[in-house]
Amino acid sequence: MGQVRTFWLALPVRTKGFLVVALPTAGALLLAGLFAVSISRARATSELVVASYGAREAIDDVFLDLTNSETGVRGYALTHDEAYLEPYKLGMDGLYQDLTRLEGKVDPDHEQTVHVLNLRTLIAQRVDYFIAVINTARGDEPTPKRLLDRAKTTMDRIRVELAAIEQHEADLLDQRLIQRDASDRSAKLLGIAGLVLTLTGGIAAARLFGTGVSRRVQQISDSALRLLEEEPLIDPVEGSDEIALAGQALSDAATMLAQRASELRASQRELQLVVEGLAEGVVMANSEGKFQLFNPAAEEILGLGLVDVDPEEWSSRYHVYLPDGVTLFPAEDLPLTRALHGESTDQVEAISRTPDRGDTWISISGRPIEDEEETIIGGVVVFADVTERKRFELELQRLAVVDELTGLLNRRGFLETAARELALASRLHHEAVVLFMDVDGLKRVNDTLGHDEGSRLLADAAGVLARVARSSDVVGRLGGDEFCVLAIGQARSAMIAVEDRIRDEIRKHNATAERPYELAMSIGAARFDPNDPEDLDELIAQADALMYEQKRQRKGA
Repeated sequence: MGQVRTFWLALPVRTKGFLVVALPTAGALLLAGLFAVSISRARATSELVVASYGAREAIDDVFLDLTNSETGVRGYALTHDEAYLEPYKLGMDGLYQDLTRLEGKVDPDHEQTVHVLNLRTLIAQRVDYFIAVINTARGDEPTPKRLLDRAKTTMDRIRVELAAIEQHEADLLDQRLIQRDASDRSAKLLGIAGLVLTLTGGIAAARLFGTGVSRRVQQISDSALRLLEEEPLIDPVEGSDEIALAGQALSDAATMLAQRASELRASQRELQLVVEGLAEGVVMANSEGKFQLFNPAAEEILGLGLVDVDPEEWSSRYHVYLPDGVTLFPAEDLPLTRALHGESTDQVEAISRTPDRGDTWISISGRPIEDEEETIIGGVVVFADVTERKRFELELQRLAVVDELTGLLNRRGFLETAARELALASRLHHEAVVLFMDVDGLKRVNDTLGHDEGSRLLADAAGVLARVARSSDVVGRLGGDEFCVLAIGQARSAMIAVEDRIRDEIRKHNATAERPYELAMSIGAARFDPNDPEDLDELIAQADALMYEQKRQRKGA
């Protein structure tokens, strides 16, 4: 240590001054170069973040195109209504365009490339299925089961490929957000360190050389401060000595850094425009549950913008309900809450309720955000308005369980609904009655007056049952001329009363309907005893047998 001190004391004052100024300046320039590298990396990462958001948006669009096409095809196959082909055409118009956009946005590694190629092949197969179903429906033929099975398998594989692509892009997005934040922090720290070194050199030079040097070093310090504040630099440092050279180096570095900072800001603005322009809502919160990002689409869908509210109150404040439309979504199960606990979620369905728009169906996907040490620092959710898709799905479900001719439940709808009601009656220890009926003389009406008149006879029978039934009763047409009613809470003594009400309503109908025939029905009834319960099929079989016994006795008489 003493030798170093002796060496230092032996140096000329000018050399000491040069070292005191040059060493901090060199360090500051080195940090400035690192600062430029950090900004460049942050800009590149921001561009990758934009690409990840674009890939996820393209995935959603491809799935929406497929869903629209599927909904339209199934609706047309069930109803032969040309209106259902509109969503099919809408989906097909955008499908391949969105698929091409997806190919250009996803991470170009081998695994993703394979997934996208598989997806394109499967979509081509799915389109072939759409065309086959439409052509079959136009020929008034049922869709072959083989074709339906193949179509279901293809759609399941499409979902798998889309999920794999989306998961890969979601993982990449998390990594890229972390890298961008880390680059921003590094740039700030390097900038501060460079300023400290510059000021250190300035103070040392001032003490060595006096006021003249101090003024120029102060000029360099001011330039460094302005650089950090992103303000224009002051005039160049005067002279041709080492201090002037250091000032010129700082000025050159400042020019380069200003350019890099401008590019980074432009990239960040581009990312902000992308997020703000998305049709999907994007909400991000930090680890404490405080919102950090709330784009315009999120405000539009939820009917409310960013509000400082605790996570426990998110559901009640933003009126988010479970799919039943009655129960508030449990706060701990919300995708954003689960993301803050490290859990990823995909396409969780919920209902957003606003005073002006009513109920909006939303599909939510969430991801945790981790730093470079894999510590959770926040969460992000992306959600879309899928109300139209849900309306189509609900309409298709309704068509699948409703008899088109009578408006009653069809066989499937009756059996599913009646089985649920019967199970509830068993748990509550309630009695019930199953009535099985067929329309007398339907074949004769069809043969003599035509099938249109036969259809009117069936509709008349359905109207009689609908008028007699209570709101709690389940009424359905099982097929052909067969109808069935499940009446909950009816005791043995009430079975005859129910039959009498049906016959009274038939007499009233025949007195006023002005048909060239009279409506008549044969009825059999079976009682459900909760102390000795039988399943629905057994009760229907009993009622059916009693009905035919009644019909046989009537013919014998």
